[in-house]
Amino acid sequence: MALLDFKVWLWTAIDFCANAATQVNGMFGPSIIESHGYSPQTAQALTALTNFMAFSGMASIAYTARILRGSSTAIALSNILTICGFLLALCSSNPSVHILALFVFSFASPQPAAHGPAWQMCNLQGNTKPAMAAAMASAFGGLGPLATAFVYRDEDRPQYTRGHLVCLLMTVACFVVTLVLRRVLAKENRRRDLDCGDLEGMSDEQVQDLADNHPHFRYRL
Repeated sequence: MALLDFKVWLWTAIDFCANAATQVNGMFGPSIIESHGYSPQTAQALTALTNFMAFSGMASIAYTARILRGSSTAIALSNILTICGFLLALCSSNPSVHILALFVFSFASPQPAAHGPAWQMCNLQGNTKPAMAAAMASAFGGLGPLATAFVYRDEDRPQYTRGHLVCLLMTVACFVVTLVLRRVLAKENRRRDLDCGDLEGMSDEQVQDLADNHPHFRYRL
């Protein structure tokens, strides 16, 4: 059952943390750009470019995962890029650096939110567990933007230190949980390599009910 599988909760946590940073560009991109003295028209034009960066990031992570031979590696790499973007924004008061930082984390931050569910679904088997896990990711993981909505405040313009710091910490949490989950999956794969289990005496229905707990199943990292 998905609710009792802590790995599903780890994937949900990844989705929650990733979604918090993902929404910064969409919800506050124009405000961040305008706060540095740009006109509303210029802010909207630059936001169109950051939206394209977000699209490029989401479209490219599947290929990154294939090249790096691991979804967790691709997600961790995108977390590192996102962290660099928020650190740029936090450590500099230069408007040009802030705009560059917005482009960086607009490109990198949506990647875990886009690829995390795909990584999860390819590691879950059975008739009901994937559906339940997807519902959990949607219900709980989708709450991430709520955190973002309350930390980017008008009185923090133009630095938005509080908002950037919260999203930085959420991204660090996403990075740590991703590494923990990768370690858990790798350890379980090694255990199954050493002990393939005994299916003797089990009916076809019982074997099917094992889902991703089947001893011959290996998790994709």
